Amino acid sequence: MAPGDGGSPAAHAAADIHAALAAASDPARAVSEQAYLKHSFDEHLGVSVPATRRIVADWRREARPAPDDALAVARELWRSPVFDDRRAAAELWVAEAQRLGPEHLDELAAMVAEGRTWALVDPLAHVAAGIVLTGHPDALGVADAWSTDGSFWVRRLSVLCLSRPVRAGVVPFATFERVADRLVDEREFFVAKAIGWVLRDIGRRDPQPVAAWCTPRMARMSGVTWREARKVLAPPVVAELEARRSTRR
Repeated sequence: MAPGDGGSPAAHAAADIHAALAAASDPARAVSEQAYLKHSFDEHLGVSVPATRRIVADWRREARPAPDDALAVARELWRSPVFDDRRAAAELWVAEAQRLGPEHLDELAAMVAEGRTWALVDPLAHVAAGIVLTGHPDALGVADAWSTDGSFWVRRLSVLCLSRPVRAGVVPFATFERVADRLVDEREFFVAKAIGWVLRDIGRRDPQPVAAWCTPRMARMSGVTWREARKVLAPPVVAELEARRSTRR
């Protein structure tokens, strides 16, 4: 069932966005995308990410919605069983993130828990939540709560949301350390990968804290985490840490 069955302005707007997505559909891409992402959405339209972003941007430019109105449309799209509608909903949250505040974080986390795939979770976690928390670093305590959530997608959120605030310098690297230390022993792929990605992102600008964080944790961290973190470290540092990792096994 496509969005727009209700009579509200948000439902009508969601129906218009769905129609634009359907017009940009690619059946061959839909088949390959569904096989690659391996989740249980009923339907894929096969719309590319750039095309989805253009459709969302075109609607926002024409409608000029207030944040609450844009999020109402996103909620209509998120209820759809069509993957591309949900991706458009995530892109709406990303587009509105600069205008949102801490009061929106609980809803973001709930969407992440329902996301089923990194393709929906990561725009919400890394970009939308990251932007909100960069603008409101006093709300970063939510990352501590998310890090102990029963959903591994929310635990992934607890790490990914920190990349932008740390890189922007609005919170110290120690904030990431506190959250990542709760999760460093975890072997859930999507959590371990997220820790490595954030280390890699931070290390592009300053690899020193990444090496310092990895050094005492080499025997504990997942290989998935280490494969990402090592990408920003100098070869001699990698060699030293690899030796430490092998001797502690």
